[in-house]
Amino acid sequence: MNDEAGVVTVSAPPSVGKVLAGALVESRAAACVQIIPGVQSVYWWKGQVQTDEEVLLVAKTLKSKLPDIEAILKKMHPYELPELVFLPIQGGLAEYLEWIQASAGGKNPEGKH
Repeated sequence: MNDEAGVVTVSAPPSVGKVLAGALVESRAAACVQIIPGVQSVYWWKGQVQTDEEVLLVAKTLKSKLPDIEAILKKMHPYELPELVFLPIQGGLAEYLEWIQASAGGKNPEGKH
């Protein structure tokens, strides 16, 4: 493999999670995005503790795709400061990691995520 595979997490309002996930996959910025509903986020924002109901997007992607993901989030995400965290994949099923490479790398992969 010539590009580091990883997982990106993005939190979003439930109303836009599916739209963001679709944009990430259709643009090949991610091979797959899982949408985890029912996430309660508690965080500091502008000097106050905030609480929000969100979805968590978990995207399988490549490190080289981070600029593409960032551009999509800046264009489509409603938050002033959206979450974008990349976690390198340190191991896994070789065929699955190859599928991520092919899918996010722009090839026409076959298989199931």
